Amino acid sequence: MGETGAAQADNGTPKPPRITGKLREACLLMVWGAPDAPEPVPPLAYDAAARTVGMSVRSMRKHLEKQHVQAFLRTQREVLRASLDARNLSRLAELRDQNSNMNAAVKAAQVLEEIGAADATRRPLSSGMQSPGFVILLPAPYFGERGRTIEHSPVPCSPDHAASPGGERALPPERAFAPFTGARD
Repeated sequence: MGETGAAQADNGTPKPPRITGKLREACLLMVWGAPDAPEPVPPLAYDAAARTVGMSVRSMRKHLEKQHVQAFLRTQREVLRASLDARNLSRLAELRDQNSNMNAAVKAAQVLEEIGAADATRRPLSSGMQSPGFVILLPAPYFGERGRTIEHSPVPCSPDHAASPGGERALPPERAFAPFTGARD
C-alpha cells in the first residue's frame, strides 16, 4: 500500500486513502511545526517541510493536489484553530481582569460579550433544527466577497387568490407560475 494507496475493506468497498509516513510528517510540519524538537521549529512552507522529512519538493506538490491530502491538512488546521480559540478566551479574560491598561481591559470585555452573544444565537448543525427556505450560493464575482442578502416576502402562486392572509397581493396571471404538465413547447 504506498503512502496514499487505497486498500479494500472487508465488504469490497475501497477505504479512503490514509496519510502515512513522510507525507504525514511533512503535513504536520506545515500546520504545527515541531514544537517538541530540541530547538522548536515554527510551521514550515510545503517545500521546507518536504526537504525536512526527505521528500522531493515535486513529490510533495503532487501529493498536495490530492483531495484526501487537502482534507487532512484542513482537519489539522481546524484542530489548531480550535486549540488557539480556547487559549484566546483565557487570554481575553486575563486582559479584562488586569489594571495596567484599562483600554485593553474594556475592549477585552466587549469582545467577550460579543462572543457570548454570537454563541447564544448560533445553532449547532447537529441539533437537528432547521430553518425553512432555500440557500442559493453564488460565486464571489457576482456580489463581491461578502455576498448580498435578498429580502423577500411570500407571494401566492395561484392567480385565483385575490390576496393572501398576510395582505400581499397575488401575482398577475401573466407572472404566475403554471403547473408543470410534462409537455414541452
